[in-house]
Amino acid sequence: MDRAEVLAKQSLVKSPYYNYEALLVLIKVAESRHQFQVAINLAQKVLKDKPFHEGVLLTLVSSSLGFGKLKMALNYANQLVNLSPGMEPYAMRALVLLAQGKDDLALNDFANALKAETSDEPRQSAWVRSLIGRNYLKHGQIKNAELYLKSALKILPEFHMALALMADLEVERGNYETANLFFLKAFKAKQEPPYLMRHAKLKEHLGDNESANKLRYEAEKLIREEMAAGPYGHHNELAQLLLDRADPKLLPEAIAEAKRDADTRGTSESYYLLSQAFYRARLLEDAKQSINQAIASGITSCDYRKLASKIDGEMGGLKFKGHFSRECLNVSVSTLLASVGIL
Repeated sequence: MDRAEVLAKQSLVKSPYYNYEALLVLIKVAESRHQFQVAINLAQKVLKDKPFHEGVLLTLVSSSLGFGKLKMALNYANQLVNLSPGMEPYAMRALVLLAQGKDDLALNDFANALKAETSDEPRQSAWVRSLIGRNYLKHGQIKNAELYLKSALKILPEFHMALALMADLEVERGNYETANLFFLKAFKAKQEPPYLMRHAKLKEHLGDNESANKLRYEAEKLIREEMAAGPYGHHNELAQLLLDRADPKLLPEAIAEAKRDADTRGTSESYYLLSQAFYRARLLEDAKQSINQAIASGITSCDYRKLASKIDGEMGGLKFKGHFSRECLNVSVSTLLASVGIL
């Protein structure tokens, strides 16, 4: 248990009423552990007495989005923008709209976010530009993506998110050596296991299995060290890494870790990952149940629909209709690489 968490709980024992500072600490702790339902419950408790607390509304948007509760997330995002029409509120609402598949409305909010930009928040400015670049990259608009990602790096040259996305962009162009350098820079800027995992995907794509394996072992070492230091998080990363290894002997652990992630977070991404693990193990009934839970969240994802189509097809049923929608017909190499980890 973190010291901040201990002190906050002790404070609540001494002063159980109107102790908002302690509750805000516990909200941050819960969100950092991806315990989104806990964060939502605590934030809603504060919001009853402080309906115009911007930080609490931000938590409710991000945790609702992380938990796959898109209608709730949009409701709080609208409240947040009405209360404080600034860069971060607009960007957060844009993320919710993207998750709902409302790209045009999201781009409008991103534009409003840039209009509300201030010079004293460079990290936020780089983050928003990276989000816009990521969306353009997702849709194959390479030049627009590059424009925003380079703009983000001009503001913060070592911003890890933009560096990793530039790696994806160069993969899309076939500039694999340049992509390799960007992955190295991204990991140097922030030692996140997903960057190693994404880099391993590139090495594997190039036929360099030895380097791919080394990167995955390094990522696994970091993940297991962090898991040993605390019981929260990283189950999804470990499950994905074990699946990437493509070793049938590792499937039981991959399923177990994916289940823990689904039990802890219960997000659409959790159930998608669990469905992938079940599918690899040929447990098609379990895979179908999990992917249906992911799709039920309302998050628009071609990956979800394609997996559902595969499962239904192999079970002898009709293929999931969403698989044939126009936006799902073309998937870029960078999108495949980005399926590992979070940017």
